[in-house]
Amino acid sequence: EPATQFGAVWTPGGDRIVYGQDDPPYNIYRRPADGTSQAELLLGTQVDNEALSISPDGEFLIYSHSDKGASYDLRIMPLEESGEARSWIETPFNEYFASFSPDGNWIAFMSDETGTDQVYVQRFPDGGRKLQVSLDGGTRPLWSREGNEIFFRNGPRMMAVEVTSGDRLTAGQPRELFSGSYMASSNKWDYAVAPDGRFIMIKTPDEDKPREISVVLNWFRELEELVPAD
Repeated sequence: EPATQFGAVWTPGGDRIVYGQDDPPYNIYRRPADGTSQAELLLGTQVDNEALSISPDGEFLIYSHSDKGASYDLRIMPLEESGEARSWIETPFNEYFASFSPDGNWIAFMSDETGTDQVYVQRFPDGGRKLQVSLDGGTRPLWSREGNEIFFRNGPRMMAVEVTSGDRLTAGQPRELFSGSYMASSNKWDYAVAPDGRFIMIKTPDEDKPREISVVLNWFRELEELVPAD
């Protein structure tokens, strides 16, 4: 099992996680969330891979794939039935940050095919025509719990766009939800959306504000009083 692990994705039931390792070989593993058993190797490879999203029925994992420094593509791996991973989107451009819709019929993802990172949606599993849902840039799309909105980041701004699905998907006008100094990673997920709609992000310190350090004296004595040894 790798020493450097990243990209943890919950299975729909919340009982297992799928994750990868950040150095060669770029394997992908699955293990119980409570750590009761050893990790199961799902994909063993020497090229760059990252687990991104699992379909709501738990049947498929979509992950990014880059072969020896080439552009990032998106691949699909069966999780519950035997079968080999297959390419889902393979282009000369970078496709990344993919996430399944709550009904499993659509995948939102980022592509830089226009020269700027933008968010697109495409039907799963057959692909077909893709719909661009961001206007002036966007990355790291995640769906709302109800599937009627897609959230994404655009620089310091958190954006949202309403979507409706059926035989085809339509999107409204993107709008800003809030803006601020939050951690941004070049190639990792850097926020999450809780089931109740709250955003989980890492606040970065304002450079123009003084930083404070708190010092706690006699910490062990206080701990012993709060939690007796017996």
